Amino acid sequence: MKNRPVVFLKNAALLLWVFFLPLQTRFFLHRGMLGGGIWEYGTLSLYATDLLLLVALVASFFSGRPARPHDQKRLPRIIFAGAAALVGVVFLSSINALDVGVALGISLRMLVGLAAAWLLAKSELSLTAFMIAVAVSASFEAAIILVQFTLQSVPASTLFGLAAHAPAVAGDAVVETTIGRFLRAYGTLPHPNMAAGWLAFGLVVTSGLYLRSRDRLERAALLAGFAIISA
Repeated sequence: MKNRPVVFLKNAALLLWVFFLPLQTRFFLHRGMLGGGIWEYGTLSLYATDLLLLVALVASFFSGRPARPHDQKRLPRIIFAGAAALVGVVFLSSINALDVGVALGISLRMLVGLAAAWLLAKSELSLTAFMIAVAVSASFEAAIILVQFTLQSVPASTLFGLAAHAPAVAGDAVVETTIGRFLRAYGTLPHPNMAAGWLAFGLVVTSGLYLRSRDRLERAALLAGFAIISA
């Protein structure tokens, strides 16, 4: 028997997790140091999105058996079995790593990814609901990117996990021409290429939603999102 409040909490946490995927807000569990500077690959962090995933995971164990939607198929168990075996091998190999702590941290991140895949596959939410979350997220990310590029500045923000970037700073991602250096927008992600990847994925998802929709208002909203993302 389903526990409706818990099911609602699980579904809300999952959709918010998808929406906030580009957000880099995190708590540093361990700061990696290399050559007197911060070593990102050796840094262990707890992201705000990890907490949403944890809420969804805990709620899934108390929500009862989900009623699956018609447009969603259960993934073969062999896929999860293979992924779980891979994570197990990675954990075992981490014991022999030069830096065991860093290797285990990366292995744990793989385990989080496996948990996310399991939750998405077992969710009773329709594929359309997740597609909408991606499209809205990409639209907001695109709006942030457009503002950053117009202002040619990315302000630092602890709340949103943003580091400061400017076109005059050496090492920041820029496009250099004969008339000067132009800062590439980072959005809320660590690098412009990652931001571009999320927008490209959002563009494909938005196109898919538009082709599936028959409602005029929905199609108009999707066209507006498509225009913002493609800009």
